Amino acid sequence: GELTKLGRNTAEELGHRLRQELYPDAEGLLRLHASFRHDFKVYSSQEGRCQITAAALTKGFLALEGDLTPILVSLVNRDLF
Repeated sequence: GELTKLGRNTAEELGHRLRQELYPDAEGLLRLHASFRHDFKVYSSQEGRCQITAAALTKGFLALEGDLTPILVSLVNRDLF
């Protein structure tokens, strides 16, 4: 199945809220996110909707702009189960 638009929006909002809870001074995290991205690891199953969910959560967490595809390719690692 495919992830719905509501599912994408929910995952992105969850990432945003997670960032706010873990890093109340989010400006510091966001200023460092260019270097932080190299150390940031997100793992997903091979299922497409799981990968898109991981990319959307990452987009919200790191306050990234744009489409999910580049985020998926560069930041989401797919585990072989």
